[in-house]
Amino acid sequence: MKKFWNLFLLLFMVAQGLLAEKVIYVAPNGNDQNQGDKAHPLLTLQQALERSRQQRDGASQVTIQLAEGVYPILHPVQLDSRDNGLSIIGAGRGRTRITGGVELPRFQAVGNGLWRTDVGSLMAFGGDISQLYVNGVRAVCARTPNGLNTFQTGSAQEWKVDSLSDIPRYHMAAQSIQLPKEAIPVLKKAKASPSGLRIVVLHAWDMTRRSVQSFSSDSGVVYVSGQPMHVWNRMDRAGASLCYLENDRSFLDAPGEYFLDQGEGYLYYIPRENQVIEKATAVVPVPSQLVEVKGTAKRWIEDILLENLTLEYSRYSIPWQGNEPNQGACLADASVSAEYVRNLTLKNVEVAHTGNWAIEMGLASRDCRVEHCYLHDLGGGGVKVGTSGIPDDEEHELARGNHVVNNIICQAGETFPPAVGIMLRNASDNEVVHNDISNLYYTGISVGWVWGYAHCPSVRNTISYNHIHHIGWGILSDMGGIYTLGNSEGTKVSYNRIHDIYSYGYGGWGLYPDEGTTGILMENNLVYNCKSSGFHQHYGKDNIIRNNIFVNCIKAQLEATRVEPDHLPFTFTGNILQYKEGQMYGINWDKVNFQSDKNIYWRTDGEIPSWNGLSLAEWQKQTGKDLHSIIADPQLVDIAKGDFTPRNKKALKKIGFKVFDPMQAGVEGDEEWIRLAQQDPRKAKLYDEIVEKLKKE
Repeated sequence: MKKFWNLFLLLFMVAQGLLAEKVIYVAPNGNDQNQGDKAHPLLTLQQALERSRQQRDGASQVTIQLAEGVYPILHPVQLDSRDNGLSIIGAGRGRTRITGGVELPRFQAVGNGLWRTDVGSLMAFGGDISQLYVNGVRAVCARTPNGLNTFQTGSAQEWKVDSLSDIPRYHMAAQSIQLPKEAIPVLKKAKASPSGLRIVVLHAWDMTRRSVQSFSSDSGVVYVSGQPMHVWNRMDRAGASLCYLENDRSFLDAPGEYFLDQGEGYLYYIPRENQVIEKATAVVPVPSQLVEVKGTAKRWIEDILLENLTLEYSRYSIPWQGNEPNQGACLADASVSAEYVRNLTLKNVEVAHTGNWAIEMGLASRDCRVEHCYLHDLGGGGVKVGTSGIPDDEEHELARGNHVVNNIICQAGETFPPAVGIMLRNASDNEVVHNDISNLYYTGISVGWVWGYAHCPSVRNTISYNHIHHIGWGILSDMGGIYTLGNSEGTKVSYNRIHDIYSYGYGGWGLYPDEGTTGILMENNLVYNCKSSGFHQHYGKDNIIRNNIFVNCIKAQLEATRVEPDHLPFTFTGNILQYKEGQMYGINWDKVNFQSDKNIYWRTDGEIPSWNGLSLAEWQKQTGKDLHSIIADPQLVDIAKGDFTPRNKKALKKIGFKVFDPMQAGVEGDEEWIRLAQQDPRKAKLYDEIVEKLKKE
């Protein structure tokens, strides 16, 4: 018997050894002919992947350990089912850098404050420079007006072209766009033949980028072609359309701008303040993706870990014809993409300097995790989960059970202004928790991707403890801190702190249930400093809005759009509403068939709250709403210092309000991580200046 147990123990130990983790080492001073052990590391990540696949020796777990340093790539790191159980681990975010950037030759001064560099070496990589970075700072393709300034878009005329296709998106049209008179001198300076000249139109929630076919510098009309305009959101949408021109040498007139003269083969650049030519490094991204984790329906990828890495410099090449509109920039690709994958984890990963989205968990992404990641300086949005269409095999291919937790997402939408911080499209049972999202031109978090009351699989998603702020910047319209769509039964939006949402035209909202939103619970959220209102429902049913705090929205505090008398759109109960300017309610709040009761209403400017001229008693009598609501000072501790805790215990008891701590929203962790999420005071000041300017216009 003793011999039997000894033999069993030996076999067990051998089996454990076969299943043990294998480690392959890579370092910038390594050699791809080495063994790949700690003393003799490999040089490239690609070679480490090949060794991993060839030399697993039965190991179920393989780790590629990247030493501190820079690892250039010209093509994405591609993982498939051969890599199941693989971990790629660096020395730390910012210390181990996988970079798709190619350094251009040194700048030379050419007078008039201009620098230039020869881009002939870039021809081997396609010659495109849709993104440029100088000393790690994104440069701007020469444009006018400069910065965040824009022209108001005038009227647009359209001539549709017959198409052989029955699919509307393949139809073609020609359009003329009238620019305002202040754009006429600009056009006069542009080339008569507009080689490369583009117009970017920011209309409501969308963007259309078109190559200019011709223009009249006398009338200020530009002519473009592409798909027909959407009837629901034309390029000349009244009160919600702005535009600018880009990619002409005559626009090169501001620090940080560049222009590629393809005829000469030179790139021209105006340096920013404190940039010194001897120390200036210009980098152009080459690959459109940095990491691709792609399984198939028959061969899923499982158990992949990316940790302690920086992934930087991915390219989005603007097509010659430009970009057609798509909500949320949902069709743009991502620097890290995944499909048919289970248990993919990105932890303590930085994704920066991209021309597109940072991360996409696409078709059949299950139980994946994006945690403690720093996603910034993005051409698109931060994290995209799910698919635009509902998968044919919904049971097996719907993205579900993914976690986006404790991430910082900021300064996004640089290529695609309509991009979203975190987007859950057709995806269920996901968790978006404790993220800090800021400095986007459109929506912070978007949930759901079916308009109206048709079947929607985006159910039971949790959106909690997120800090969403400084959104909009007066560029786009029809946005929300948190935006929802479609049948969403079981979805919870709670304990979020949402503030400083400012659109250009209509629709700068905090909580925004849009078309067909159904079955969502929104509770224990703090919303303040929004342009249009703190809460707005377009249309939907059976939503619950309770125990929230809405403070100091600018135009109105509450709005609802579509009147649907055949069902209950939402209930609005147990909320605190305090304001100092604007109206109590905006569009259709007095007409929509919702239930409202046991709320606290208060004005801080000395006036008694009124329902747009009605007293509370008159409002109650006319609508039957708010029968047990009260006008009372909730005694918020100190708004100026960010403490919105209500102290009026008597009033709180009357409506059954449960006090919560909104400061728990946002990222968690050590002081350095929390400090990284804090808004740059200079950005906050610029945002406030833009808001004040727009309020006066």
